[in-house]
Amino acid sequence: MKETESLAKSIFGELGTISLENLSQIQNRNFGTQKYEQWIVAVQKKCAVLHLPDKDKESRICTALFLYTSHLRKFNDALLINEHARTKDALDYLKDFFSNVRSAGFDEIEQDLTRRFEEKLQELESISMDPSNENPKLKDLCFILQEEYHLNPETRTILFVKTRALVDALKKWIEENSILSFLKPDILTGRGKTSQNIGMTLPAQKCVLDAFRASGDKKILIATSVADEGIDIAQCNLVILYEYVGNVIKMIQTRGRGRAKGSKCFLLTSNDDVIEKEKINIYKEKMMNDSILSLQAWDETVFKKKIHQIQIHEKFIRDSQGKAEPALDKKNKKLLCRKCKAFACHTADIRVIEECHYTVVGDAFKERFMTKAHPRPKSVGIFEKKAKVFCARQNCSHDWGIHVKYKTFEIPIIKIESFVVEDIATGEQRLYAKWRDFHFEKLPFDPAEMSK
Repeated sequence: MKETESLAKSIFGELGTISLENLSQIQNRNFGTQKYEQWIVAVQKKCAVLHLPDKDKESRICTALFLYTSHLRKFNDALLINEHARTKDALDYLKDFFSNVRSAGFDEIEQDLTRRFEEKLQELESISMDPSNENPKLKDLCFILQEEYHLNPETRTILFVKTRALVDALKKWIEENSILSFLKPDILTGRGKTSQNIGMTLPAQKCVLDAFRASGDKKILIATSVADEGIDIAQCNLVILYEYVGNVIKMIQTRGRGRAKGSKCFLLTSNDDVIEKEKINIYKEKMMNDSILSLQAWDETVFKKKIHQIQIHEKFIRDSQGKAEPALDKKNKKLLCRKCKAFACHTADIRVIEECHYTVVGDAFKERFMTKAHPRPKSVGIFEKKAKVFCARQNCSHDWGIHVKYKTFEIPIIKIESFVVEDIATGEQRLYAKWRDFHFEKLPFDPAEMSK
């Protein structure tokens, strides 16, 4: 990881005035921490919008920085998994990542980074198989689960963790643990997509919850924050927060997932900051309960009058601030590949389907992307997913979206997070996470235009 960061720093030597260190204000970052994740995400965004007079140089530098920062994020993810699960799980995570790297663009930089990883692979395999490297937190988790299921074999558990990668790692650990495999774990994660995982659809989430409620076969549900609130499982009597802490509201919500009589909640952590934060949450909860008791002693008429005054005051503040509609930018702009900065299309060529899906019209765009068969082709809503769409530039293959059948048309559906938006007049570049944040003139899809 240190080698990869040094390689990224060396790229900035060509830029002179900019360095890797001054791209983000986040300081005191260490490998394998959330702070490092925040830092590298901020750096990656800044690198994506570097604007240079020499466009070939811009493409080369931005591609290199995209690759180095992407690898640094994955290494950091693996260190976080290693801290909270097994070294084997962290190594498997990296193996999957490098397998995906080989099947994509796989340019000289990726070949070099893959070679560096493979040179250390045997040593990492040996470390992962060494019993002395067993994570002590997993021993504690195993002990809690053994004790609780010994006391009550009908125990139903929700195990909360922070990331999807950790969900997968702990599921594998339980399944491969001869003492705990009888728990037959299931998982519940959010709908959003990450770089290495697709989210669970609402029907998939419902299916998991229904199975957990109805069947005694699945005794533990490993979940991210998606299960914090709004999920009612009457049989759940054990909640375990595995390095999982938030504000006082989150604490009350997660603890409240244990609905059954005599429910228990454990916080399992080796982090002093997490323990301190939970103590503060407990103190805040006490303050809240004391305040509720105090309010309940108020005269009802006085209480209603006070609430009405607060509501009027809050409405006045909202009305005075207003919320101006963002100005519509009618200037034509370029969409560039976020990885290699290759030109993709103009905003004038983009059309909107049913107000939320974006395609590009014109034959020119067809020359700028390539397709590969979709790994999970299926019909979703108005579309039939056929293929994945990637940047056609040699050794790039950045994921741009999907190719679908819509009515009688075969069209690409692109995602804005895969692109950099460049102002044609000024050269200024911007990133957008969602189409709704990009206020350009959006023209509706017209079938007649496609038949011309």
